[in-house]
Amino acid sequence: MPPPPHTRPENVLKRAQELIGVGQQQAALSILHEHVTSKRTRNSTIIALEPVMLLFVELCVDLKKGKAAKDGLYNYKNTSQNTNVATIELVFRKFIDLARARSRRHSPRLTRFLAARPTPTFSLTMSVISRPWRPQSPSSSPLSLASSPATGLTALSSLPG
Repeated sequence: MPPPPHTRPENVLKRAQELIGVGQQQAALSILHEHVTSKRTRNSTIIALEPVMLLFVELCVDLKKGKAAKDGLYNYKNTSQNTNVATIELVFRKFIDLARARSRRHSPRLTRFLAARPTPTFSLTMSVISRPWRPQSPSSSPLSLASSPATGLTALSSLPG
């Protein structure tokens, strides 16, 4: 007996595209998420499931649904890891590329900030490396104990330096 028509990946993809066409992206994402996370999806062919995942990833990025994307990608990885690893890479790359493009598109201020910022470089000189480690004495510590005669409590405070 074949599975009900709403559980076949082709039908789910078609229904989601219809919902996107009328402007109901959230409902389309919900349908795709239910299909991707259902146990019946494990019996679907990877070839039929890949377009569903690509659309699912696009909607997750557009609607900023990171938790749903994580859940769906995790289930997809478990479903397809024994048959075709290349499709996992394709879907994950698509997700990463879409997320990067969205972040660049929606945050030009961040892009300007990162471009203006110098790349940090780290270098150690021999004097820093050869300097022996010495524990600090209590007198050179920037913290001291202060007591309040009114309350009788002792508190830790920092000394002005």
